Amino acid sequence: MVVRHLKTGEQRVLLEGGTDARYVPTGHLVYAVTGALFAVPFDVERVEVTGSAVPVFEDLMTAFAYTGAAPFAFSDNGNLVYVSGSVRGQKIPGVVDRGGAATPFGEPGRGYSRPRLSPDGQQLAVAVGSAEAPDIWTFDLERDVMTRLTFEGGSRPLWMPDGSRIIYASNQRGDYDIFQTSVDGSGEVVQLTAGGYRIPASISPDGNVLLFRQDRTNGMDIGMLRLDQEQNTEPTMLLDESFDERSAVFSPNGKWIAYTSDESGQAEVYVRSFPGLRGREQVSRNGGTEPLWKRDGTELFFRADAKMMAVPTTFEPELSLGQPELLFEGPFERSSRDVEAQYDVATDGRFLMLLREEGQAEETMRINVVLNWFEELKARVPTEK
Repeated sequence: MVVRHLKTGEQRVLLEGGTDARYVPTGHLVYAVTGALFAVPFDVERVEVTGSAVPVFEDLMTAFAYTGAAPFAFSDNGNLVYVSGSVRGQKIPGVVDRGGAATPFGEPGRGYSRPRLSPDGQQLAVAVGSAEAPDIWTFDLERDVMTRLTFEGGSRPLWMPDGSRIIYASNQRGDYDIFQTSVDGSGEVVQLTAGGYRIPASISPDGNVLLFRQDRTNGMDIGMLRLDQEQNTEPTMLLDESFDERSAVFSPNGKWIAYTSDESGQAEVYVRSFPGLRGREQVSRNGGTEPLWKRDGTELFFRADAKMMAVPTTFEPELSLGQPELLFEGPFERSSRDVEAQYDVATDGRFLMLLREEGQAEETMRINVVLNWFEELKARVPTEK
């Protein structure tokens, strides 16, 4: 965590680690670290930490770790409210058939997120580690060997169509931006975007265009970046209307994109042509998120809460969408904020999903209110006189 001068831009580090720091009028900074709320004495006039950090409580919900947001607030008269529990227990990868039967694999307790199969189906790219600081690993499915790919943070991996490189998101240099690295570890890491909060979403089948999600103060939008230029081009916005658009994915023939929008008042899945964006076909009914195409283009999948839905699709002589059909329903990991899919689809139509590890309790949340919390804070974490 850093303190930054608003006029000069000068900044310095206050504390290593932690997110969502807030100043409390008792003379403390409070902030979140992986499920705990910490407090540290802080001199607001000298703008410096004056003591050691102490955990105040250790059951803070960690659902928003990728954004750094922590679910707590305090009032002027000293009361505290926070959310405990978790909507994200440890998950393990698994192969799920079209009836919902799951076969787990991989080592437990690794903190997997956003699995993506390689174009040849032989490897898996996945974010591994704590939600605050994951890295990208590859998993050789035949040899059952995991190899670390990034060392300065990485999440949301996408394979280039030839399988030689992976594009991913990282906040290693400030805001979340988009980077590219070779799967074999050779060469330098290339930064593709700078500035803003951009998350890679989908790569066109020819490898020439990257779709990304950009988070703004007023919502989420969809942008694109050309990858087929000798020098990096500037990203441009593709859909930046007054409502949230996200989760854009190319069809296997590259002529259509499926995405999620809340223009109707709730999240629904839509399809538009690419690059012209002509037409707009609504795919889901009564809500839909996390769209993904089957690799042969014959189906478009999406999530409706815990349900996996499938829509038959054809592209010739023109786009034709069938009726949504329920495939299965279960407690598989879903995407936070209804953004990029937390699953992938194999060539044979089976799903790669994240399963709750054996023995995990059902996920629960609880709102807690602590009265006169300022007094408790001053007693537990004394400040300088």
